[in-house]
Amino acid sequence: MNREIPKVTVLLTTFNGVRFLEEQLTSLFGQQGVEIEIMVNDDGSTDGTMEILFRWKAKGFNISISQSRGLGPTRAFLTLLQSCDEKQFVAFCDQDDVWVEDKLTRQLRSLVDPTPMMSTCLRLYIDETGNVIGKSKNLRNPPSFLNATFENIAPGNTILLNNAAIKVINELQNPAIFHYDSWIYLLISAFGKVVFVPSHFVKYRIHSNNSVGLRKNSIEASTGALKNYLNQQKYLVEMKSEFLSPDQLDHVTSISSFVSEVSFRKKLSMLSKIKIGRQSKLDELLVKFLLLFAR
Repeated sequence: MNREIPKVTVLLTTFNGVRFLEEQLTSLFGQQGVEIEIMVNDDGSTDGTMEILFRWKAKGFNISISQSRGLGPTRAFLTLLQSCDEKQFVAFCDQDDVWVEDKLTRQLRSLVDPTPMMSTCLRLYIDETGNVIGKSKNLRNPPSFLNATFENIAPGNTILLNNAAIKVINELQNPAIFHYDSWIYLLISAFGKVVFVPSHFVKYRIHSNNSVGLRKNSIEASTGALKNYLNQQKYLVEMKSEFLSPDQLDHVTSISSFVSEVSFRKKLSMLSKIKIGRQSKLDELLVKFLLLFAR
């Protein structure tokens, strides 16, 4: 007997994506060994994006379309996910990337448990014409809760969730967070298992209209990212502290105590006890430096 073909629901948010959307849809429906359905939220496009989506839908492709205005990608993705409690698997997708044809089948092999699980992978960086201009690096350390508190190794377009993970995320509606992918990584690393597949399955397009793009390496950008991670930790403790392990709770509360300490001298004495599980040792030092001045 043939094994049942797994069904993957791909969540896609669009906004004025007419330049690259056709190529991405082609790569999505060209995925091997899986049945694909796409749930799209368009956030107020005015450039023909909706016409492309309705044309593909009219051709018989399994696409459902919703619309919003000014919602932003994080809110749009989490809103779409709220309708996915009964889905087998869910992946997140940018409007301007390209997926390698066996991305989903290869990642599905890592989701072997019924417990909350998430798979992530590496990315190739491509320019506007599709030329490869770089690639993400392999991990120095495996995914972990310690890592997730101050780093996101799982960009949204690499994430694949099983049903149990979907339900964990959906328990917390309207979370007070800014980036859905780092929030999902934190949650699943806390209450499930994150698997890293060391292959470049996503071609991530770098261009002038990226909503995020590659992270800027500057003090200002690093300070903003730090604030995001601290906010996520605070929200997690407020909403789910009773479900965290003793080690997890001790880790995030020690960070909170460190940040709230008003004495700079005392902070310096406490600094060596703060654990920062970044992939780069230099990044760990940078985070500790920024924490000294965090409020």
